[in-house]
Amino acid sequence: MKKQAILIMVILAFVVFASGCTDTSDNSTSSKNTFSQEGISFEYPSSWGDFQKLGGSGTDQLKNLGYINGADNVDVQVQKTNLALVPPGTVEYVKNSSVEYYKDYYNATVLNDTKTSVNGLDHYEVILSTNTPAYKEKHYIVVMGKDNEVGYSIDFSAPVSRFNKQLPIFKSVEQTISIQ
Repeated sequence: MKKQAILIMVILAFVVFASGCTDTSDNSTSSKNTFSQEGISFEYPSSWGDFQKLGGSGTDQLKNLGYINGADNVDVQVQKTNLALVPPGTVEYVKNSSVEYYKDYYNATVLNDTKTSVNGLDHYEVILSTNTPAYKEKHYIVVMGKDNEVGYSIDFSAPVSRFNKQLPIFKSVEQTISIQ
């Protein structure tokens, strides 16, 4: 009887796995794409799709470098700020400006705001939740750069229901960021 129960459990496990009832869409596959533009590069899951590179559209102060409206409702936007043209010229200013933008336009609530070091470079990491009827999502905003020179902002977002699953992937992308 024990052998039959074990056999039934093994067969059931195989059927569940083979039927696709398991969620394997975590975007953490080893297949990677690389974003590289205007002094910043990083790797991201190829399952997100290709970046729409904007070639630095915007102003001399703030340029939009690219975005993804990707798989699993993951969106990513990359911006570059010329800190030589923006007083007070600090990377922290870029972070604070991003946060204020979301508070003003999307009634955002900051859930976490920390400063850390990744590969020897200071990073500001902000998690916020937007609270407007049209935008119920969470954002993981990473800001890094060099004071009085350049600041980069990478804004990862996902629907609230998917964010916790995506956050470890966002953080793994952050680990690959390189600034020239």
